[in-house]
Amino acid sequence: MKFKTIAKEFQKALGVVEGIIPARTPLPAATHVLVELKDGLLTLSGSDLNNQVQYSFPAEGEDGVALVPARKLLGFAKTLQGQELQAESTPDKGLTFTTENIELALPGLPPDDFPRVPSPTGATFKVDQTTFCRALRMTVFAAAVEDDRHVLRGCYLHFAEGHGRVVATDSRRLALVQFAPTAEPSDPNAQFIIPSAIAKLLLTHLTGESEVTCAAGEKQVSFECATPGNGRYRLIFSKLEGNYPNYSRFIQPLQRENTISREALLQALKRASAAVEEKEGTVDLQFEERRLVIKAQTTCKFHEALEMDYKGSPFTTVFAPKYISEALEESPDDEVKFDLQGPQAPLVMQGHNFMYLAMPRRIN
Repeated sequence: MKFKTIAKEFQKALGVVEGIIPARTPLPAATHVLVELKDGLLTLSGSDLNNQVQYSFPAEGEDGVALVPARKLLGFAKTLQGQELQAESTPDKGLTFTTENIELALPGLPPDDFPRVPSPTGATFKVDQTTFCRALRMTVFAAAVEDDRHVLRGCYLHFAEGHGRVVATDSRRLALVQFAPTAEPSDPNAQFIIPSAIAKLLLTHLTGESEVTCAAGEKQVSFECATPGNGRYRLIFSKLEGNYPNYSRFIQPLQRENTISREALLQALKRASAAVEEKEGTVDLQFEERRLVIKAQTTCKFHEALEMDYKGSPFTTVFAPKYISEALEESPDDEVKFDLQGPQAPLVMQGHNFMYLAMPRRIN
């Protein structure tokens, strides 16, 4: 194999695939990156045995493939500027990289050792990147971090009444976003769970304007799209096995449409979180006629009142402020529409194609 490209393009591709490569693994080939030139496209691939990321871009040269250490290659590539980068395979299956005044020879492993993840075949649908990223961003924070029910450690994607839905819950809160696909699924029953780590990788990688094509197979799912500069991006991940809980029974439409400034409430809750100190500390929320009073009594005393349009009866309830503020961080709306039917009822917030539900803490 022999190719030449601009160092900046190579850095970008390597930076994308590097995010999936594990720091430690019993399989040495999984700490390597597969570099392959075929039909004028240079493809870099990384894998953690269960998931795989590929990034392709145009390059000139002779077709071929090599498997070289990822960390060493990344450390080298990060130091390069805008100069031309050339590479040629070596007899030990490695690659020698050269610029105008630099040379780096990396040893290699047999390319067949690379742990390829099978490409899924099954239901497909398309959605634009902006819409899909919004759905992930506004739900993934609500997924469980540590839970024996592994299905809760990700975002559940499925279709209902012609619309896509992305849902995440850790049993104390639930976030749901509805989206319209640009091409409806070939199977209306298509459904799968995107692990949180994969959802966060997609949010990092999907930065363009093109639509994303999803293929959902029996055990793997892929997301693929065009990249700026006539390249391609592809992520394949292994599905989380298991049935997602029937979340729809918790969906509660607003009985009354109360409103409050999103930014004012967000900043107040951040200040309250700092006052309670503990990661999951609680505050009292006093709902009155025209204002919301937030109180905390720990090592310090916190008190803040906010104006709001509230139509319900006055009462006091207890919430962990971070469970509300994390949802507000992702909302694009200037005002929050919400409802709360009583001190032990869930807080329900709604926006454009978005719903968030948080459970209060028990009042002794």
